[in-house]
Amino acid sequence: MHQCQIRYRNSQGTLLRILLAATRRGLDLHSVRAEPEGASHRATLQLEANARQLAQLGRDWRAIVDVLEVGQPMPQGDA
Repeated sequence: MHQCQIRYRNSQGTLLRILLAATRRGLDLHSVRAEPEGASHRATLQLEANARQLAQLGRDWRAIVDVLEVGQPMPQGDA
């Protein structure tokens, strides 16, 4: 399982596009948390993905106009 953080401008449909990038690949989303962070917002997703899928997700997320930053995926334990 990995944790991914995406900072974005909270314009109409941005969070949906972030989530669709993961779900259209059939990835298992364990949790999603979105919250304000100053003038922007941050989405934290916990998902099951391999290195290739994570690389593709990063490219997809960076291609979304209102995405400001995509953090490096962090492995999470099963605890």
